[in-house]
Amino acid sequence: MQNTAAQLNNEDWSVRLGVIKALQGRADLTEEMLQGIIAQLDDGFIHRAAAKALRSWAHFSEEMLQNIAARLENKDWSVRRAAIEALQGHVDLPEELQQRIAARLEDKVVYVRMAAMEGLMNRARLPLDALSPYIKPFYEALRRKSFTEHLFWHPSDSGFIRAGLRHISLSSRQ
Repeated sequence: MQNTAAQLNNEDWSVRLGVIKALQGRADLTEEMLQGIIAQLDDGFIHRAAAKALRSWAHFSEEMLQNIAARLENKDWSVRRAAIEALQGHVDLPEELQQRIAARLEDKVVYVRMAAMEGLMNRARLPLDALSPYIKPFYEALRRKSFTEHLFWHPSDSGFIRAGLRHISLSSRQ
C-alpha cells in the first residue's frame, strides 16, 4: 500500500486519481497518506475525488484540519468547495473551523455557498456563536433549502433545526 500511496506524487493526474480511488474508504491509512490526499485538493482535475475520499474519514489530526482549512481561502472557488466537502464527514470540527465554513455562506460563488450550507447542515451540533456573524446568509440559505426539503427551525438558546430526518442542535455558550 505504501507503493500505491507514493504514486500520489506522480505527475500524471489520472494516476493520482486512480490512487485516491484505491485508497478511498480504507481504515488503515497513515497520516502521511491522508496528507497526500489533502494535497490533491489543489488539483483541478481530481480535487472532487480527493474531497470524497477525505469525507469518509471521521477524524483528522489538528495539522490535517489546518491544511484543509487553509484551502477555504483559496482564490480558486473549486478548491474552496472541495475543502468544505472534505470536512463534511469529520465528527468534531472545532468551533473556529465551523465559523470559517459559515463565512463561506457569503462567498461570491453559488457552488461554494451551497457546499457551505451542506457542510453546516451535516453537523449534529451547530454553535450559535460561530453562526451569529453569518446568521443572515444562513437564514437565506435555509429559506432556499426549504423549497426542496422540509425544514423546521426552533430558534432559542437551546434551539434546533430539523431537516428531513436530521436533527441539528443549536447551542450557545452562556
